[in-house]
Parts: sequence; C-alpha cells; structure tokens
Amino acid sequence: MSVEVYLVEVRDEQNRLVKRFKPFEKLQLETRYRRYRTRLILCLKLDAEKASRLNLEEGYKLVLIITKYDETPLIPSSVRAVYYKLPGILEHLEKAGVKLSLILEQSALNKALSYLWDAWFRLEENDVEGARTATRKTLEVLENFLNKYRIDVEKLEETKDFQDKMEKLISDIKSFLHYGGPHPGPTPRVTTELVFNLVLQILAYLAKCVEMGAVHQNEGGQVGQNRNQVEINPETTKPH
Repeated sequence: MSVEVYLVEVRDEQNRLVKRFKPFEKLQLETRYRRYRTRLILCLKLDAEKASRLNLEEGYKLVLIITKYDETPLIPSSVRAVYYKLPGILEHLEKAGVKLSLILEQSALNKALSYLWDAWFRLEENDVEGARTATRKTLEVLENFLNKYRIDVEKLEETKDFQDKMEKLISDIKSFLHYGGPHPGPTPRVTTELVFNLVLQILAYLAKCVEMGAVHQNEGGQVGQNRNQVEINPETTKPH
C-alpha cells in the first residue's frame, strides 16, 4: 500500500522548526506495520534516498497532508494534516467547501497556501512582522496567478472588468501591508489578522473558480483577449 502526501514542514526532537516547504512538496510513501508494545501500528516508510535529499535526521518529525491512500483520493473531509490538529487555515477552507487536494495540485495555489500556512503559525507564535511578510508573499503569488490565467467571467456571471477589479484588490491589499518606511512601535496585529483573513478568502475563491472550470491559461503567461487560452482541468493539474 502507498499514500500520496504533501510535506509541509520538518521539526527536530525538541519540536523546533527546521524547515517549512514553499510550496509543499509532493511525496509518494509506502506503508508498513510495526509492532509497538502489544499492538501493530500502520507507519509511513521514508527511504534513505528521500531522507538524505530532505536532510532529515533521526528523531525529526514531519508534518504531512495526506491526499491519497492506495491510489484512491481521500474525500475532502478526510484530507488531514498529520502531527498537528487541523490548523485554523485548513479548517476555514474546509468550511468554505474548498477541496484542499485541488489547491495542492495547482502549483501556484499550492505555493500561496504554503505562505499562508507560514503566516498562520507566525501569528500563533506572535511573530506579527513575519506573518505580514508571509502574507505579502502570498499576494505576490496570487498576482502572478492572475497574470498567467484568465477568469471566465461569463461562467461566474460576473462583469467584464471583474478580473481587473480582482487584480486591483490584491494590489491595494499589498499597499495596505506596506508601511512605506520605518514604522513607529510594534507591528499592529489586528490589521495583520484582518489582511490574513482577506487573503485566505481570496485564495478560497480562486480555488472555487478552478473547481468550476472558470480559469483558463493564457499562452505567453499574460492576460489578453487576443491570446489563445487553455482551460485548467482541476482533476489533472499537477505542480511543477
């Protein structure tokens, strides 16, 4: 049996962060049973080559998101992060009805989610400035996404200038995060949380657009009416 997982982060024996992956890294792992005291438990096997490539040491802990078991995709409500209880960022996406596996398989959305994951835990650790930086990087990824893909406004029943407005919204949020110079006093947590939640909503919305088949790739990587477009298939799009 095997499982498809996305490697989120690595922690050492003292639970200190070693690395967060941006984007999350896809791995295929074999399963095996090992005896623990009086019972058998199902474990994931990480071979020496993968462990060496990832610079893992004995006793390190991996945070994984499992998306497939024995080639069978898990239903959205069963996709879980291993090691942590379900973080609030994933809980929000689940409540919004967004397929986490779809975000993970689309390279740009995967990268955006990985930065938001970083921002979430930085807020939990009270590193507000770090959370602000990670959220800004998420916005940069989403900007590039909208430069590369065209949103089908007719399918969404939106106005023709909808994509322009979405791009302006992201640009304005980036400006809101940028102080434009030295900031007196500590970084404001309340406004950082506000922006974080706005960006999470935008990511969830764009994932919904992909799921609905309302996102098309522009050849040449730029938005333009005269370019040929290729529709994203949410079932087959894989990260690069």
